Amino acid sequence: MFSSDANSRPGIWSSLSFSSPRRRTSLSLPKTQPVNRIDSSDPYEKPDRHSPDNSASSAGLMSDLRAAWMNQGQRSRYLKTGGVIAFVVLIIYFFSPRTITDRYPGKFPGGDVASDPSVATARCKRSYSSSKPLIQYALMIDAGSTGSRIHVYRFNNCGPTPELEDEKFEMTAKKEGGSGLSSYKSDAEGAAKSLDPLMEVAMKNVPDKLKSCTPIAVKATAGLRKLGPEMSDAILKAVRTRLETVYPFP
Repeated sequence: MFSSDANSRPGIWSSLSFSSPRRRTSLSLPKTQPVNRIDSSDPYEKPDRHSPDNSASSAGLMSDLRAAWMNQGQRSRYLKTGGVIAFVVLIIYFFSPRTITDRYPGKFPGGDVASDPSVATARCKRSYSSSKPLIQYALMIDAGSTGSRIHVYRFNNCGPTPELEDEKFEMTAKKEGGSGLSSYKSDAEGAAKSLDPLMEVAMKNVPDKLKSCTPIAVKATAGLRKLGPEMSDAILKAVRTRLETVYPFP
């Protein structure tokens, strides 16, 4: 029979006592076997399968894999977000109204800046190079056989090559026998003065600040050569003298 004296035993499961007239028998519960015990009857059992160290390293590996996967996901999200932001910034940048100088800051160090509206341009605020003015003019006179013509060209130097912004054109009045330089023959001074109406167009359109640096060229055609070297040379000399002494253009 079971003993009913609870105070006389250290624990209820520590032993089981049976009483009989002849002998006492005590039974104890089997001890718990270690978790790493190897069953020799299983030929496929790995020796370190239940090892505490192996379990710990497996758990650490899984933890590292989860952390790497999370880091990769975060990097992917960051890259996608950064790409979207960069795309939006580029769209705003290229479609916003900007001049060449604003679009490429630092590319025009020391470039010329307009001192007043007469030498300014709507294309940019500063010239491409410090060696070039922001606005530049050039004059060309075409001395033909039937008349002379002037072209007043206006350029800006916002880029690496000049850009033509405007052109003024004027021609000498027609008259019987033609109004070209060759029509004056031996009257070299009259031939030179015939260009005055054309030069007034240049004086009116070229700003005063740029007159001294606006070059002028005169190109004559075959009509002047027909006069022979003596008369043609005299006319060209008179034209040069008048342009150099009366007008400020080089």
